[in-house]
Amino acid sequence: MGKQKNFLESKHITVKFVYEGSWHKYPIELKENVIELYLKGFKMREISRILKIPFSTIRRWIHEKL
Repeated sequence: MGKQKNFLESKHITVKFVYEGSWHKYPIELKENVIELYLKGFKMREISRILKIPFSTIRRWIHEKL
């Protein structure tokens, strides 16, 4: 886990929200970071907890791309 934690600390990943009605729109870069983390071996639940994004959103992004 130490190696993965160092990866996160070096990436400076930030979460940005844009309010449009009742939906949150996430930037493309964040979605790409989620896919990258998943491919590096992080579990979907870990990504969800680290980035504070709902698990269902993480799962949907990953299933859409892979």
